[in-house]
Amino acid sequence: MKDEELSIYDFGNFQIWQSDRLMKVSTDSLLLAGYCKNLSFTQVLDIGCGIGVITFILSSYEPTAQCIGVDVQSEAIQIAQKSKVLNSDITNIDFIHCDIQNYSSSKRFDLIVSNPPYYVNQLRAINILRDEFRHTDNNFVEKFANSCKNLSSDTGQIVIIIPLNMEALWSREMSQKGFILNELVLLKFQNNSDNLVVICKYSSTDLSFVRREWVYGESNNNISKI
Repeated sequence: MKDEELSIYDFGNFQIWQSDRLMKVSTDSLLLAGYCKNLSFTQVLDIGCGIGVITFILSSYEPTAQCIGVDVQSEAIQIAQKSKVLNSDITNIDFIHCDIQNYSSSKRFDLIVSNPPYYVNQLRAINILRDEFRHTDNNFVEKFANSCKNLSSDTGQIVIIIPLNMEALWSREMSQKGFILNELVLLKFQNNSDNLVVICKYSSTDLSFVRREWVYGESNNNISKI
């Protein structure tokens, strides 16, 4: 990818490259990373990391944690690696080009995160490359749940951000692998009441459940600085 096709997104304490042809820095990724800020973690796996937004943010929260981003899209990983070079002082991060079902590690992760592809069984968008990030099917959800079962530590937490109408599908697949929905955060945007997304947190040991709501709008939120 040519540099003229890329732009830099400045987080203040680090910068990342982004591309119009791929998923740019998104509100969903910022919200998911912000949610994880108060969680404890030492080993992080970002499944479907894209250009590495969440991976970089979590690595900045806990510089002693090891953060790994995995994605099947080679071009996205190339951009993430380019951002790693740009931020040479960040040494606790790595990116791997791999389908998650083929990823193996001796590590067990105490935090697995994902801002997964959005749409189940819907039509493809015009921009095919970008759409590969947004299109998924039930098989992806099953692969994700299997990977969490194989890679999560005994007390590990799994945190995802998905459309509200997909929560039942994801929670069903996760429960079949032994993970319990502990927290559901409904995200409401003041300027778009139709775009309802949720943050879901799962674990295999915690039996509690909490439901909360976050409301975001331009006047009361500055998510770009999460």
